[in-house]
Amino acid sequence: MNILSKIQKLWSYLQIQDNETLIIQVYNYEKKVDVFYIIGLVECDMHIELSEACPNLSELQPFKFIKFCGADGRHIIPSVSDLIAESESDY
Repeated sequence: MNILSKIQKLWSYLQIQDNETLIIQVYNYEKKVDVFYIIGLVECDMHIELSEACPNLSELQPFKFIKFCGADGRHIIPSVSDLIAESESDY
């Protein structure tokens, strides 16, 4: 599954609102550092930005932050089923 498809499914599952920002921390294997996908809506279209630094958001700007580790201990973009399994294992 490609990155855009995963992000769209997460956006829907997490019920991100139009004024919210979704931030996903991911390990970049080429650069060997964590990077951040910053996703928001711009004129009704999904806008995805990649940054090496966690963004500074206004305290008034709503956001959701995903930090999920894969089997190798590095941050990945989780699937919806990964999030469901993790929430069920918390009980």
